[in-house]
Amino acid sequence: KTGTSPVPQITLNCPVGIDKEITFTNGIIISSSTNLLGVELAGEATGGSINSFVNGPMAKRTNNSGGNASNDFEFKTGKLLPALRYRPLRVGQLVADGSNVTTYSAEFNYDPAASDSPRNLILDGNILGIWKNQWWDVNRIGNGQARVGINYVKNQDSWFVSGTLPDNVNVTVAHYNNGGWRATRNDELFNVTLPPYFEARFGSDALGMIYSSPLSTFSPFTIGYGYNSILPIKLITFTAALQNGAGILQWKIADATDLRQFDVEYSTDGQRFNRLGTVMPNGGLSFSYLHKNLAAGIHYYRLRMVEKDGQSSFSKTEMIQLGRQQTFITGLLQNPVVGGQAILQVNSATPQHAEAVVLDAIGRMLLKQRVQLMAGPNNVNLTVLPLPAGTYRILFRTQDGVEKVIPMMK
Repeated sequence: KTGTSPVPQITLNCPVGIDKEITFTNGIIISSSTNLLGVELAGEATGGSINSFVNGPMAKRTNNSGGNASNDFEFKTGKLLPALRYRPLRVGQLVADGSNVTTYSAEFNYDPAASDSPRNLILDGNILGIWKNQWWDVNRIGNGQARVGINYVKNQDSWFVSGTLPDNVNVTVAHYNNGGWRATRNDELFNVTLPPYFEARFGSDALGMIYSSPLSTFSPFTIGYGYNSILPIKLITFTAALQNGAGILQWKIADATDLRQFDVEYSTDGQRFNRLGTVMPNGGLSFSYLHKNLAAGIHYYRLRMVEKDGQSSFSKTEMIQLGRQQTFITGLLQNPVVGGQAILQVNSATPQHAEAVVLDAIGRMLLKQRVQLMAGPNNVNLTVLPLPAGTYRILFRTQDGVEKVIPMMK
């Protein structure tokens, strides 16, 4: 046993192969890359719980090929310290390399400090945040292909960049590759109509399996989130503006074939949204909605896009301000940054000073720039020419106490 854990444990001192079946009922197997627990071609692994898993790497040899769940394999992985955690991972929809054998291995990792390499909190592509403390190392020997499946559980981990999951996001499998975390589909067209291999879910879902796209390259994986649509309804533009004391929302989509309706949702704090109204298909691709008699303050809007089969996704959140101006930081006008200038959009309540600090992945200050803001909208030009290509964070602080951390790619 380890420490005060009441769960029985076995530490492997040589590699162990499972020819038929291993059932995880009670007890933890401690393995290593040298003393590996491997499940052979005809072998299976069943059971698994917080009281019974593999602490360390686990491997599976396979030459199966199929598009259904009958050939999937679940690694019964977890971690003993700093507390018992059972976090299984699956490889699914296997595509074999002819009759050749492919070996997949998986190990669950947990780091409360989120400091271990390669978990160095670098975001890339269309990922805006990731689970902060847990990830899986997945490796492959051979040329087979597979999806990587992770069980998403809401509030199971805190998030980087924000500590809690922002409203209005989709969660998907994030893959650490070429120096940064990114979604496994760069085209962002996540498939949510191929059970059981759902490639994305809403962040508000309580739980559910999420799979990567079919992969032939493997490295660390975790859960990430982004604001991209996961449905065929492709939102091209969505804007909100003031018009004679009312809020005018305008948007355009690429195709309305599968559209049932738009629910216009409204919030005064950007977190809790309620349905404001419904816009039905009009035979075209452009739509609008007028929110009359606005009170002074900040008003937030988003669209819930509903398909004919009942599935739905959300737009990004748009904001307008009426009455006394307040300072808010929108974000970068363009990301990745092209050239030597990063343009940051800031609305300032008053003329004031502000400070921008560019940080690297581990929080070291690389550049600092002091700027003067005018009252109202500002496009702040930040000089980033000295920085090499990579992923950074901008900490922007205003004199009236508003601050925001913004991921930046160059």
